[in-house]
Amino acid sequence: MEESLFWLIYSYLVFVIIFGTMIAFWFYIESLQSLSPKETSLLGNLEPLSAVLTTVFG
Repeated sequence: MEESLFWLIYSYLVFVIIFGTMIAFWFYIESLQSLSPKETSLLGNLEPLSAVLTTVFG
C-alpha cells in the first residue's frame, strides 16, 4: 500500500512539473515572439499584479 502511494504522489509531482510549469512557461515564451516590445513589457509588468490578485481573491 505504501509503495503504491509513493508512486502516485511521485507521478502527480512529475505531472505538475511537466505540464504545470515547463509546458506553460514554454507557451508563454513562444507567445512573446509574436508580440511587439511594448505589448511584451506590459504583459511582463502585469504578471506580478495578476499573481498578487489571484493570491488575495483566490
